[in-house]
Amino acid sequence: MNIAVLSIAYPPVNSSAAVQMKAIAQAFVREGHQPYVFFPDSSILEDCKTETEDGVVVLRFKCPESRDKNYVFRTINEFLMPYRLWRKFLKNETRNLNIDFVVCYSPSIFFGPLISRLKAKYDCAAYLILRDIFPAWAVDLGLIKSGSIIHRIFYYVETKLYGTCDVIGVQSGGNLPYFESREEFQGKKIEILNNWYTPLPITACSIAIKNTKLAGRTIFIYAGNLGVAQSPDILLNLVSSFKDDNTVGFVFVGRGSEYPKLKAQAEEQKLENVLFYPEVPPEEIEAVYEQCDIGLVCLDARHKTQNIPGKFVSYMHSGLPVLAIANPGNDLFELIAECNVGIAVEASLNMDLRFEGEKALKLLSDKSLSSRCKKLADDRFSSQSAAQQILASLKHISG
Repeated sequence: MNIAVLSIAYPPVNSSAAVQMKAIAQAFVREGHQPYVFFPDSSILEDCKTETEDGVVVLRFKCPESRDKNYVFRTINEFLMPYRLWRKFLKNETRNLNIDFVVCYSPSIFFGPLISRLKAKYDCAAYLILRDIFPAWAVDLGLIKSGSIIHRIFYYVETKLYGTCDVIGVQSGGNLPYFESREEFQGKKIEILNNWYTPLPITACSIAIKNTKLAGRTIFIYAGNLGVAQSPDILLNLVSSFKDDNTVGFVFVGRGSEYPKLKAQAEEQKLENVLFYPEVPPEEIEAVYEQCDIGLVCLDARHKTQNIPGKFVSYMHSGLPVLAIANPGNDLFELIAECNVGIAVEASLNMDLRFEGEKALKLLSDKSLSSRCKKLADDRFSSQSAAQQILASLKHISG
């Protein structure tokens, strides 16, 4: 079957979402299907560039860059994005294909108009992979005022997106009450779709910690996006709490709105136990993980919606235990405790971060810890099981 896969992130973009979407597309191929990825790309010159990568047909449609832009610019571009993709798709030879299913990754919340048009043209069902409940989390963090004009606009767009999809896969049981409380979604099929990750073969790495000031230390690694939702002040306090300990180091690899601020604050405080690197290609991240000991997850305490971050899943696949600092009620607490793969604590600027970090370090004496992490990843967070679940749900809806 032909599957249209919609996402704002796909390699060569270096983000966890891009890696996830490539993994799920390749999993569809292994299931005997043909995925066509629709991806807005600012780097190409033509309106649409078609490539085939590992059996996946990638349709790169020229659109302005939205990542790391101000909120107004990003909102306008993402609002226009589905219309641009549809208009350029109709000029592409692939428009004559028969699409059997649509699979969409959110964020973004703006894919609704494109999904509607694809469903109308091909009379097919659509599955939404929902990783962030927006704008709810932005209201929780005080970035948007509840009831404001911008909140009502985003709420309308979000509702339209959910309404166009036949099945919504949320990443946590903690997300289900959000939909249960919305009358318009009563009867909508909502299911838990675990996050997934497929480790790539280890290649040469541009980062060599052994050649830096952190050589020989036990390393905490934070990899991925670093925005307001990740509570960077807590991470900085954690680094600062170990500033006089020459046996422990911290490495940040990624990007995001708060990344430059965190780096600048660390330099201002003259913290010599931390290194910052820009995001690396997905094929290098496993080599980075091999040089580290504990993965860091941090989620702002004000979050009321729950999630299992992609970075947590990638740490598990690499055998790295975690120090997870998360919002109250997050499913990570139960999962980490049940499987004994790290330390999970509620996020607070007043917490004893040094104490929590030392508890995580003590876990490293457990020689079976890494194998437990990998087993959890294989049992619950594989790309193939996610692809099989999505396909089964779509086939059930389609009869």
